[in-house]
Amino acid sequence: MNKFLIFILLIFISCGPSEEEIQAQINDAVESALQTSSTTTTTLAPTTTTSTTTTTLAPTTTTTTTTTTTTLAPTTTTTVDTEKQICLYFLESYRIVRDGIKDTGQLETDILNSLSQNKISWESAYELQLDVVDFYTEWLDTWKNAYPNNNNIEFWNNYVEIYRLRALSAISLAQYYYYYDEAYFRESNDFLAQAQEISKRTNFNSC
Repeated sequence: MNKFLIFILLIFISCGPSEEEIQAQINDAVESALQTSSTTTTTLAPTTTTSTTTTTLAPTTTTTTTTTTTTLAPTTTTTVDTEKQICLYFLESYRIVRDGIKDTGQLETDILNSLSQNKISWESAYELQLDVVDFYTEWLDTWKNAYPNNNNIEFWNNYVEIYRLRALSAISLAQYYYYYDEAYFRESNDFLAQAQEISKRTNFNSC
């Protein structure tokens, strides 16, 4: 049974969009956002130069000629694309949480492997798994506070559910270690399978 859960954990990590595919999408979005996130508009503001020429004609007549020259000096106005800036911040949040979840999942697998190889006791596995639960909960809270751009609201919502299911799976696994009841083991497996299904149909939309 333990081997089966290890298999499911590995499948969850490997199925769905690969790390390379997700990273390629993110890199394309970042490059696009950096290239088009601001526009520069040049406007011309007038300056005026006036010169006056006075000619005196003998014996008593004075003629005054006034010449006005207008010079246009450039001014620059920069407009920032707020939506693309939000997307860049969201991508950074995703990278941080994604890596944290990945590390936590590896820790969870290591605990299960150590128990199956009799390297740690059930009590130790339970105590370590409680730390895993805390980690998943913290990463879920961090992700909930991420601010998605308009094109990635569905992506954000789906991963809120994925990370919630990972936390629930971790809780069930901790209960399995504590009670030695395989019903909790199966429950943990079910949560992982649900998370995996959502992951398969979730894609990041470029900025």
